[in-house]
Amino acid sequence: MPRAFTAIDIPMEIAEKLAETQQEIGVGTPVKPEKMHVTLEFFQNLSQNQMKQVRKGLSATDAKPFQMRVKGLGVFPSKHHIRVLWAGIESEKIGEVHREISGLTVESDNDHDFLPHVTINRIKDMRRGDKKRIHRGLEKYSEEVFGEFEVSQIKFYRSEFMQKGTEYREIYVEKL
Repeated sequence: MPRAFTAIDIPMEIAEKLAETQQEIGVGTPVKPEKMHVTLEFFQNLSQNQMKQVRKGLSATDAKPFQMRVKGLGVFPSKHHIRVLWAGIESEKIGEVHREISGLTVESDNDHDFLPHVTINRIKDMRRGDKKRIHRGLEKYSEEVFGEFEVSQIKFYRSEFMQKGTEYREIYVEKL
């Protein structure tokens, strides 16, 4: 049964700015610019019927296009135990859109509160000095606006593990 997620893609010009920031900080495994997105809902093991339900739920949304800003950096789960470096999202509407979509689809496998973000690096093993580099990056980019754009569609992706890494396959696009 597939892993899948609903998401908002990040425009390439913003993703490339985030990639430059990844390089400068130089810690962990960077997410490729073409894979950068904001996950709305994540599903661990969906049946074919549940996949149809998610698609149907997306098509039933009343969401309209809205503005979103990519600003600042943060980490999960904490500054002392870092596993993910992310860029923050500012938007008056994204919380509403998330609540609406999550109410229209099957139960997700998210086990945490919704905090919109773009994962830019995954960190498995910290090397000497990595935490210091990350903390400097957090400070330097705390108010950095990487870009702003209008969200005009939400995508439903299937996530598949391949030898060369995870591959995302677009299943459905809902235009807002």
